[in-house]
Amino acid sequence: MPVMRFELLFDDLGSRLESALDSGAAARRAEGERMRIARLTLRDRLEALRAAGEPVRLVFPSDQVVVVTVLALGRDWLSARSGRDEFIVPLAAVAALSLTREQVQRSLVDEVLPTRGIERRIPFAIALRDLARRRANLWLVTRGGGWHGTIDRVGSDHLDLAVHPAGTPRRERAVVDYRTIALDDVLCVRL
Repeated sequence: MPVMRFELLFDDLGSRLESALDSGAAARRAEGERMRIARLTLRDRLEALRAAGEPVRLVFPSDQVVVVTVLALGRDWLSARSGRDEFIVPLAAVAALSLTREQVQRSLVDEVLPTRGIERRIPFAIALRDLARRRANLWLVTRGGGWHGTIDRVGSDHLDLAVHPAGTPRRERAVVDYRTIALDDVLCVRL
């Protein structure tokens, strides 16, 4: 009879140990998942949605919502298309993403495929310098308003915009104003 009690005792201890090990493993998996999500950036989540080819609703600080297809992601900016318009948006200007439940899940993927090539390392200021070099006619939107013009130069934390009527090339006689704008104030550049 005493043998039976020890067998039951050992069986009970074994099942308790197995249960404790299982719950410990589950807790470690849950903690690992929390840590993985804690390392995700807005850029990572946008990259996952870009890779899925999904349109994304960007919400700006003014609560304006623009539905875009993300074309590329730089270090701290994204390029996107909405209808026929193309945009460059600093990530700091995105107040929120308005996502569906499915998009939330897709944006939390385990492994985000990085943007190809060098563009993922290019900062916003370099993208703007390229537009200045090309003398691109653009619409620049800031927290204080928007202006049509051409970027003349880009400093480390600001740009100079020659303001002129839409559809006209940047000629000195067409320029009506010059704006020096802090890069932190730029919400969007529409090409």
